[in-house]
Amino acid sequence: MGVKKTSNRVSKGLVCLNCNNKLSINDNYCSKCGQANDSSRVLFKTLVHDLFGYFFFYDYKLKNSIKTLLFNPGKLSLDFIKGKKAEYIHPIRLFFIISLLYFALSSIYEKYNSTNQIDITTNTSVDNNNENNFYNLLEITDSTTIDTNLIYNANNDKVSLFKLSLIEIKNNNKITKNELFNKYNINHTILNNFTFSKAKEFANVNLDNFFGVIDTKFKMLVFLFMPFFAFFLLILHYKKDIYYYEHLIFTYHTQTALFLMLTIAELFIFIFPFIDFYLSLFVNLIVFPIYLYFALRKFYQYNTITRTILMFGVVNGAFFILSIVFLFLIIISLFVIY
Repeated sequence: MGVKKTSNRVSKGLVCLNCNNKLSINDNYCSKCGQANDSSRVLFKTLVHDLFGYFFFYDYKLKNSIKTLLFNPGKLSLDFIKGKKAEYIHPIRLFFIISLLYFALSSIYEKYNSTNQIDITTNTSVDNNNENNFYNLLEITDSTTIDTNLIYNANNDKVSLFKLSLIEIKNNNKITKNELFNKYNINHTILNNFTFSKAKEFANVNLDNFFGVIDTKFKMLVFLFMPFFAFFLLILHYKKDIYYYEHLIFTYHTQTALFLMLTIAELFIFIFPFIDFYLSLFVNLIVFPIYLYFALRKFYQYNTITRTILMFGVVNGAFFILSIVFLFLIIISLFVIY
């Protein structure tokens, strides 16, 4: 019948079941599509074997990628662009795996922390909405008065109009836009109308939640930010024989390393919540910069320590400037859609 049963219970056929390519009894794989030459029925134990075989193979690549990334800065990027791809996970796929893990842990911790936030001195829950909102940010209290300068600037300065609106809303939560604009002769422009509506929305918004959303959005948009930073690295190293996509691989690997460090930090924060701020600061300001220094030196093959330090300063300066630009755009967009 054109089927041969081998000792390992693989039934070989003369036609590939995937692409109908002609095969011989001695072919283990199809020469056209690469599928195994096995026409036997799929058994449950075969499914389990294949599943765990793929899992452990993928698990090996993940472990190998993380180990190299974390303990040998710059080597993973060099190995990947030199063609050693079978041992490691693709840079963007690795970035998504680690970043999703970080966001998941961070989200769980934030929810746990918000539901268990207790005032140590009174052993009662703290109401953040009454303590940390836009009223405090703009130093608006029950005794705050509206001076002539604030009224004068409100027509042209949207921050002044926002503050003026908040003061009036604090005194009278039911005040309407028409009432406020008529009271202070504010022009009914599109931006002025928008500013008042946002003041209404943000009157009771918790600042911790607001800036937490900004922080999360910024970290999520890092994926879109990295190509711009890789382009800067290309310009900075234009004399070196390094393609743009190779700079991009290095960029995603270093950012993945940062997320990995922050993920490990999140695990420690679950156990020791009181070190939250200090540990995050330690990772961002000390651990990662040291890691980046060695990654830059290995990947770009800087000859001297002086040159490495100089390039380290330039790269970090550019990263800071680009981050500020992206953060500003996020705040503006979030203010519009929040």
